[in-house]
Amino acid sequence: MRITDSRADLNDWIQKQGIDISSLGLGRPPILRGAPALLFPGSRTYNLPLPSVPLVSGYGCAVRRRLESFAQLSSVEKSKVKREQSADNAVPNLSTLNVPFGRGITVSRMAGRAVIRTVDKADPIQRDVYTSVFNNSLLLDLHLVMHGQDVFYFVKDSTWRARRKREPGRDDPHGARILNIRYGTAPHRERLRLLWHAKKHAVSQRWAQERQVLLTDQHGGALGWTDKDKEHILRTGSVPGYREDYYHNVDSFPELADDPSNIVFRKVTRKR
Repeated sequence: MRITDSRADLNDWIQKQGIDISSLGLGRPPILRGAPALLFPGSRTYNLPLPSVPLVSGYGCAVRRRLESFAQLSSVEKSKVKREQSADNAVPNLSTLNVPFGRGITVSRMAGRAVIRTVDKADPIQRDVYTSVFNNSLLLDLHLVMHGQDVFYFVKDSTWRARRKREPGRDDPHGARILNIRYGTAPHRERLRLLWHAKKHAVSQRWAQERQVLLTDQHGGALGWTDKDKEHILRTGSVPGYREDYYHNVDSFPELADDPSNIVFRKVTRKR
């Protein structure tokens, strides 16, 4: 009785399954076959070692890439040119602009009053001025922008000075801000006065924008202006019979008090 070995090596077993391994591109088959003398005439070395480039299956690369990203929540591949959001948050954001009150000087608002804090390396003149003039003054919650400069408003209840306004050229060589301090008035009255001037400025800018739109496009405008209204805007800069209101309440958003985009036009209806 003939006993055959049922065990077979791996290559024989795969071949019996109907799989041709050589067609899968696995391994590293030799690049050069045949006589080296045909490729290198005059050479007597028949076992010349030649470099070869490994062959990689494209299907295998795709499978490997899918397996590596299998644990991710999103199937979208990572961008090769854009950093991750977490990496952006890890990078500190540094500003190169000058601080409003000078280097080494901070102003805090506590219970409505300004608290000045300085360091030893701060400018001695600025440090003395801020601590003697602005410290313990009433700092209003209005922070407006005038000609690209930040404007801060202070109020002192003492009446021995009428008014003092510090221009940016005195202690700020870059003109980054304007400090306005008013003496002998109540904070709420000063706030109402500033809001009135801020709205007046915003309304004038809003009408100027509307006129500019009509100059560039006769069919433009925020409202459906009639031909008579357009003539009024182009000639006088405004239209009678309209009221200018805030879109967002400046009591909740005081920083929008002088913003022309916060102004809307409402037609006044006359009661008979």
